[in-house]
Amino acid sequence: MPTSSFTSKQKTNQTLNNLSPFWTGTGPHAKASVTTNFMPKSPFSQQDMTRLIPYGNGTLYRCPQTGFLAADPIPNAAELDAYYQSEYFEGSRYESDLDEQNNAYLKNWQRRLSNIEQLVGSSSSEHHKRLLDIGAGTGAFVELAHRHNWEISCVEFSPDGRQAIQNRVPDVQQIESEFSPDRFAGQQYDLVSMWAVIEHLPYDADRLKSFYEITRPGGLVAFSFPNPITINRFLFGANWRYFIPVEHLAFYPPTLFKQMLEQAGFTIEQESSTFSAAACHDGLAKSSFSWLPQIIRKVFVKLTGAANRCLFHGDTYEVIARKNNDSKTDRESAEA
Repeated sequence: MPTSSFTSKQKTNQTLNNLSPFWTGTGPHAKASVTTNFMPKSPFSQQDMTRLIPYGNGTLYRCPQTGFLAADPIPNAAELDAYYQSEYFEGSRYESDLDEQNNAYLKNWQRRLSNIEQLVGSSSSEHHKRLLDIGAGTGAFVELAHRHNWEISCVEFSPDGRQAIQNRVPDVQQIESEFSPDRFAGQQYDLVSMWAVIEHLPYDADRLKSFYEITRPGGLVAFSFPNPITINRFLFGANWRYFIPVEHLAFYPPTLFKQMLEQAGFTIEQESSTFSAAACHDGLAKSSFSWLPQIIRKVFVKLTGAANRCLFHGDTYEVIARKNNDSKTDRESAEA
């Protein structure tokens, strides 16, 4: 493992040249255009980040002002390539059959697409709506969108994932192994989506700006990611289900992420937060509460879920935002 940039001044502005070749610009596999210059300072408050918990072979750090969490050191290329092998994509969350009407993952994709299509409405292009899905996995969402007459482009670094997507959507318009602004320059999408992806990527100040450039005026961006201010995280600490070293590298409190979207030229259209009973059960099993009888655990989970829903502090957060037609970003570009 590389030495932490928190403890080495020489690494404060370390570029990620040695990371996986799958991504450039943004991603856990980002190359030289992405730096870890947020260490040891928060990129949002410029305050020193504080150590939160040991995290794999490194540490998870927290910005005291914004609540932003970041892992350091960033995994290197060999570690990432070994982690994201084909076995990573096995299981129901990636292999869900869109014809299995009782599949919980399918219902979640249907809900998301339905919400998006209501927001896109008649403001989309006269012909097929255009989707760019970044981190598409094995293509469950893009296949569903394709059935609803969306033109599909996607980014998926895994060769197995890309093959699965091509099997599901043979006429996919564009499929890339990495995201870089140059590869999508001049494109205009009705929707750019990152479902459960951004937490896998180190912070990149230019990411949302890049998405702004490839989203048509009035188009949408959509994200989902773990919510670091959920009650479960505070209850279970390092045992929270979404603290996964190597895999999850950055965590954004919803308020902070909404500010980032607005600063990039988007307006929030819809947001939701979902409590995970499974995450609560996992936390109980791994924590000092593991001795509790099963019936007490069930009551505890129900009460925790109710509290999370009341406080809008579920384990996962989703947000859909619309590109402004006359934003500050547009005006600045015109002036330039």
